[in-house]
Amino acid sequence: MTRIFALFFVFLLSACPKAPADLEPEALLEAGQARKVPYAMRGKFSAKIVFEEAFPSLPGAVILHKPARFRIAVNAPIGGPVFTFVSNGEGVGLILHSAPEELANTYILVEDARDFLGEGGEGGVGLESFTSLLMGTLPYKTQTPIRTEEDEEGTLFVYAGPAMAETQIRLHNGGELLQLEIFNGEGKKVFTLRNDELMKVAGIRMPKSTVIESPIHGLQLKLKYSDWAELAQIPDAFGLEAPSGVEVIDVETAFQRLAPELNDQD
Repeated sequence: MTRIFALFFVFLLSACPKAPADLEPEALLEAGQARKVPYAMRGKFSAKIVFEEAFPSLPGAVILHKPARFRIAVNAPIGGPVFTFVSNGEGVGLILHSAPEELANTYILVEDARDFLGEGGEGGVGLESFTSLLMGTLPYKTQTPIRTEEDEEGTLFVYAGPAMAETQIRLHNGGELLQLEIFNGEGKKVFTLRNDELMKVAGIRMPKSTVIESPIHGLQLKLKYSDWAELAQIPDAFGLEAPSGVEVIDVETAFQRLAPELNDQD
């Protein structure tokens, strides 16, 4: 499922680290596990993709509905839609409003994406965990780290995952997520999410600057949030129905058409 992220990055056509405060690891982990955020939130951002070169920033918005639903929409500078990335809690769909010729009039659909980033289950990142990540929340509320480490950035919490060597997490001093890195069974880093900056919203701190990377594909997505708001009403925005007049394809087919040179890098 790392490939859906590569496609997510391609269609979009660094920040200085801030170390957590010097808290005891147990207290820091408890703060992360206890962090509460609203049930549904909307965030507005500008997005910038880096893939061999940096592309212009594009405006967008995300709607998050716990536990596992989200909708991420990115628009062109003049306002026309570029793509929409949706989860209904079980599957994901990438609707390509503006696409390269190889993928014109297509809709990339994964009906079962609960194991979202390679492997779900304890230590893995499924859709519910990914929604938590976008909210700046520790995705593992009940799991116990297999070890902790200390370095110049503070405390590193290491979790084991099925078919993955490990997942490494850092937290801000309030328990907000600072960084998550996922490694595969060969010890190769396959996914990184980092929230270097936070903003105060309704008594909590939400991500202001988020960097998402797929190192094995050489892709980076930078999100700069201008606003977060709690949603009093949940919009009907998480359906995976295919738009009329488009071809429904899977991730493998999309990769083969768009970037065969990336197809061998997983």
